[in-house]
Amino acid sequence: MKKKNKKIKSYLFPIMAFLMLSFGITQGAVVTGTYVGAPTTNALVRTGYAIVSTVVLSTTNALGSMVHFIDNTNTTTVITNAAFTNRIVYTSNLVNNYVTTTGVTNFFTNRVQISQVVVAPAATNNLPHVAVYFVPGPNLPQIYTLDAIFAKGIVISNSTPGVTIAATYRGP
Repeated sequence: MKKKNKKIKSYLFPIMAFLMLSFGITQGAVVTGTYVGAPTTNALVRTGYAIVSTVVLSTTNALGSMVHFIDNTNTTTVITNAAFTNRIVYTSNLVNNYVTTTGVTNFFTNRVQISQVVVAPAATNNLPHVAVYFVPGPNLPQIYTLDAIFAKGIVISNSTPGVTIAATYRGP
């Protein structure tokens, strides 16, 4: 019986390793990045895929600070979309009437498809935040556990000066 278990175990490890590598479930190195920011500064902490597990926040500012985590490839958090033209098609009733030469009015109701041009104006959109934290005034560091996946990269911004951010994340 023990011989059979050893045989199963000898096959199980290579199969599990293959599956983990195939589906990208590998444990990357854990890296802690510290960022001390000026007010309303966006900092690109990491480019590419990452999973943030712990965030330690502290500030020297008496007012406290809002800290934003954004998933992006650069520090620009505002996207401007150009104006574009589109068509919408919908079904409606079209009622026609006309008066004949003898003075009789005729009405016809037909079901029709109407095509209409719609112009969407240029728009400015802010990227959504993955996580937002408020750091109260100067005190002990605040520790938050976070299980957030960043597909593009980690961008951090803050609202007041003197914020220290330590984000523990792992990559592929």
